[in-house]
Amino acid sequence: MEANYIDNFLPLDEFKKVQDTLMWSTRCPMLLTNVVSGTELTGDSVNIVDKNNNQHLIEEEDTLPNWNYFGVHSVYEFDTPMSDIFQPLRKTFIPKFESMDVFRSLIRARINFFPHTSKVQEHKLHTDFNFNHIAGIFCLNTCNGYTGFENGDKIDSVANRMIFFDGSELHHSTTTSNAPGRWNIAFNFV
Repeated sequence: MEANYIDNFLPLDEFKKVQDTLMWSTRCPMLLTNVVSGTELTGDSVNIVDKNNNQHLIEEEDTLPNWNYFGVHSVYEFDTPMSDIFQPLRKTFIPKFESMDVFRSLIRARINFFPHTSKVQEHKLHTDFNFNHIAGIFCLNTCNGYTGFENGDKIDSVANRMIFFDGSELHHSTTTSNAPGRWNIAFNFV
């Protein structure tokens, strides 16, 4: 499956409701973890993207590791709702997925928060699961962060954009340097 996206995925009123419920909300507490992409800091090299979109390869040991974390709110994992946010998200998103004929069963859903950094930082490439499935990333805000892929393609974080790709293929997240944080909902389904 080639990565693609749909802008204005939700009607504006539904989008605003989702955004207000999840971003900076006490209804959506975040667990902060220093494990991004399934790995901790290892001293390997990291790509940094500057404001002119130039990439610089540097060693992690030469940088402050304070950007290598993210916030996560687990909504649904392997047949188990993990949050009271599950039902509203299910009612909003699952019928859309079903109408597109891309959905049979939800594997996981979670809210992600990536911090502001002075330069956009790319996390390590990873796969979500080691079997073919669809990953859907719903962008809650517009920022200069993006979802990147092994082939170098990037899809920008634009509010109300849904990104689809095969979650078993290598991809990565980023921080943002022009917003207080980068927010998205990550879905995995078959």
